[in-house]
Amino acid sequence: MKELRKILLFTLSACPMGRSIGTVLTEIGDQYPEFEIERVYVEIQTDMANRYKVKTNPTTVFLNPMGEELYRFEGFKETEEILQIIEGIESVQWVGSPILDENRESIEEYTVYLWKENATVPVQILYRNLTSIKAPRITAIRCLLQYQKEGYENPFPFGTELELVQFKDGQGQIDLKVKQKVNEQTVEMMHLCLQKTLQHFGVNEVKMSLL
Repeated sequence: MKELRKILLFTLSACPMGRSIGTVLTEIGDQYPEFEIERVYVEIQTDMANRYKVKTNPTTVFLNPMGEELYRFEGFKETEEILQIIEGIESVQWVGSPILDENRESIEEYTVYLWKENATVPVQILYRNLTSIKAPRITAIRCLLQYQKEGYENPFPFGTELELVQFKDGQGQIDLKVKQKVNEQTVEMMHLCLQKTLQHFGVNEVKMSLL
């Protein structure tokens, strides 16, 4: 392994696919302890995502000792597939950085639901995306957890964090970290806000867990 020295996994912290590929990369690291493997959370480390022109969540980038890109792939791959990529890099079959446009920030619009006068009501939010990575469902949830507006009630306790999301066939499982106890009425209000917000993305059944 003369060239490959570092593997970067770019992902959103709540992305289940990113966690799955992270587990696979841990197995790769066990087999090749000389490799440095690093997870980059794109919603936090936006400069890194833009430096490597990452467009899709998740993206895995392979680097040489100088920090130059040798190869990348998007999405999920099994352990054996990644081992084949490593072999290809070693034999200089798959080496080369793709030609990509610079990342550009953008303004995205989302509809979230808050409470007003004992009912959920839609609120339009403008979100400044500092990268070119689009994750609308996760972003909408994050906006919902944080947004405050005078005259409206946001039932999510201050500091609530999105831990994990899973979507399949119009269903969603949302795991949240909360820093304080909440009563049943508040939990119901939180759940309804989540459900209404995600209906805009075709998610019609939402399960919510508080951690």
